[in-house]
Amino acid sequence: MTRIFISSTFRDMQDERDILARRVLPRLRAEVPGAAHLVEIDLRWGLTRAMTADGGAVRLCLEGVDAAHGVLGMIGARTGWQPDPSFLRAFDRAFAGTLPGPCGLTELELRRAFAKARSGTAPLPRILIAERARTAETAPLVDWLEAHHPERLALYDTPERFEQAAHAALTDLLSAAQGHHPQPDPAPQVARPQAEATLARALRPPWLRR
Repeated sequence: MTRIFISSTFRDMQDERDILARRVLPRLRAEVPGAAHLVEIDLRWGLTRAMTADGGAVRLCLEGVDAAHGVLGMIGARTGWQPDPSFLRAFDRAFAGTLPGPCGLTELELRRAFAKARSGTAPLPRILIAERARTAETAPLVDWLEAHHPERLALYDTPERFEQAAHAALTDLLSAAQGHHPQPDPAPQVARPQAEATLARALRPPWLRR
């Protein structure tokens, strides 16, 4: 089983996530060798208002990145909710110390994914950037990606081009994931039964989810 974490904000990227779920992933599973057991970790239905209030979302999302064999990022007009820095320090103080300042949750996921790749436990993520992405909120993240990882980026301006770019990115991630077996970094454990149950559901194959 190969787990790919889908990282993006939710409200402004529903169309892209729907194209992935309904068109790209079924085609990959049917056509690409080794993709039959591909499982996407899509947390758009797994975060509650209470979890964003007390930091459970930080743990849920970053543990999802740690558990994945690869990360596909999608950047639209937003970088997401900015958690209180204390939530990050409680999860992983060392990682929190590498951040340039307050970050939205999607940016945190992508920076975590690149950190995992540098440790040798996962391939570098692939990032799809919408033409509309250059906003005041997303510009610092896009600038950082273009400066440090331009080869991992793909731009798109139509649903058709998104579908093509997503197919190519996921095919690359599947191939690269063959030699990687990521393990979550040790981190302070906070009792979050609801978060753990949600993550467990997200990691199940789609045909076992309820």
